[in-house]
Amino acid sequence: MASKYSLDTFASDLILLNKIYRFAGYTKKDLPILQKATARGDLAMESLVENAISRTGKIQRVNIPGRDFDDGSDAKKVTVVNQGTIAKPKRGAGFSTKNKKGLLRVVVVDPMVNEVFYFKIPPEFYVGQKQKRREVALRIPFSKFGGKPQFTPNATTSVDIWNFEVSSFKELSS
Repeated sequence: MASKYSLDTFASDLILLNKIYRFAGYTKKDLPILQKATARGDLAMESLVENAISRTGKIQRVNIPGRDFDDGSDAKKVTVVNQGTIAKPKRGAGFSTKNKKGLLRVVVVDPMVNEVFYFKIPPEFYVGQKQKRREVALRIPFSKFGGKPQFTPNATTSVDIWNFEVSSFKELSS
């Protein structure tokens, strides 16, 4: 039986699938079976994201540690979760940058608002930089009510990562 975490991930994957299936070469006719496989956890969404980026951006996938594409970039698919407590929610999307050296193409699903966000994070932002919690992890903060957070003038440096948001999957892939 799947855990609550797995079920939440499958739900987030359905949101993402509905946004990018056509970029991976599927048609609306394929969607019902893809949705069924995703809801059951049978579909590797990370691979679907990589295939969609490859087809849309016309870059080749590679099997080299630390990168997914022949241009040296890497794809990440993450889900926004509560990283705080129930009393003090702190929602965000965290992911590892271990062994990464190139551009990060990050797809973030926020299931609270049924939205997908796209980020192109250059290596200058994270390679060799000491992060707040760990040297090999990045965190994208989100609003506790869902979506992009409202930043205050004295917000932490984690707001800088929002400077790398791009508006579409096509822009992410280019």
